[in-house]
Amino acid sequence: MCKCGRSEMLINDHNSCMVQFRIGKYKMHALKNWEHVVPDLIVYKFSMELDQRSSGPHVLIFPLPLQSHVTTTLNFAELLCLANFHITFLNSHFVHNRLLRHIDIQSHFAIPDFVSTASPTRNGDFCSIGLGLLACVVADGIMNFATDIAKEIGLMSISFRTISASCYWSYFGIPKLIEASELPFKESEMDILITSVPGMEDILLRRDLPGFCRTSNVAADKTLQFVIRQSQGNVRADSLIVNTFEELEAPALYHIRDHIPNTYAIGSLHTHLSSRLASIKGTAPIASNSLWEEDRSCMAWLDAQPPKSVLHVSFGSITVMTRDELMEIWYGLVWFLWVMRPDSVVGDGGEGQAPEELLAGTRERGYMVGWAPPEEVLKHQAIGGFWTEWLVSEVWKLGFDMKDRCDRVILEKMIRDLMGERKVEFMKSATEMADWQEQV
Repeated sequence: MCKCGRSEMLINDHNSCMVQFRIGKYKMHALKNWEHVVPDLIVYKFSMELDQRSSGPHVLIFPLPLQSHVTTTLNFAELLCLANFHITFLNSHFVHNRLLRHIDIQSHFAIPDFVSTASPTRNGDFCSIGLGLLACVVADGIMNFATDIAKEIGLMSISFRTISASCYWSYFGIPKLIEASELPFKESEMDILITSVPGMEDILLRRDLPGFCRTSNVAADKTLQFVIRQSQGNVRADSLIVNTFEELEAPALYHIRDHIPNTYAIGSLHTHLSSRLASIKGTAPIASNSLWEEDRSCMAWLDAQPPKSVLHVSFGSITVMTRDELMEIWYGLVWFLWVMRPDSVVGDGGEGQAPEELLAGTRERGYMVGWAPPEEVLKHQAIGGFWTEWLVSEVWKLGFDMKDRCDRVILEKMIRDLMGERKVEFMKSATEMADWQEQV
């Protein structure tokens, strides 16, 4: 349990409505639009130390309600609490209920009780949520309406991008790609280098761009236009923080600062939190912030494996695949721990379920769970590599790029190279990166 500071959690739902509410003396509002919704609220107050009350600045944190965003912002909130900040965390009912279901959040944050407020009515009445005088609003980088509200009422605003700096910089550069006619592009032109994102001219291929860039009509694509608006809108914040560190992504950070001078690399947050907790308690147990039930049996299985022998495979909390893609990947894997959510598979028949032949065959070649404690798994001595996405081969020189090819032969060769023939080369790069982080 965190030993200092004070924190609260606010729960909001996803219903679309016109809402006006009051934070302390400030009137805040949201429009009837899915990008600008701040719906029904329940005040969920908790204290990092029940017998203390923080005299530090009061910060409101507003994350995007997705697993990686919530995990990162909760780590950030805990670090601020350890520095004696007073934190209020605005959360969705969906995320809050999943946290209650899968982790001991009351014990971790010493939550004394729930305090329910009257819900805002549909006609826009005020709802006092008793936050007192705020010093700052920290909002997820794709929720710029919160930044705009903060500016409207005279509060400092910080935009928080939980993705890598390189990824964010490529999003920020999409208008330049359109202007230079590099978007849209044809499927046959995927391996052409992007030239209109400064600092990434020699490493970024068209296929490296996110899926929403693969559209034939950039002006009409709602997802693409939303990402453009939110990425460009971050310039309206007083500062930008990114969960990375300078040595890892210096070129991208350099170019971002041309547009947002007050950009700060604050990562990696889980490393900073572990170090801070260790300095306080003598150990560094970071509590899980998982929205999924963690199957810890995989840790005992890892304990029985040789060092650096296992490939960790996880496609995150929202990615899905077809049954054919699933089987092609499985046949190419060599000695692995595969985290596969129950809803990972789409297609005809048996949606969301792994085929029985895969489950049976995995017992001979690896281990499979629905969800695992990711940080514990990645730190385990048995893990020799992991399957991720985007630019690890070109930017960080740590692996291979599959180039969208779901082919068992290619996959197996890459794994054997990664874990065998080129293992020493990649381990050297990984060690250098870890040393950089230790110096931050």
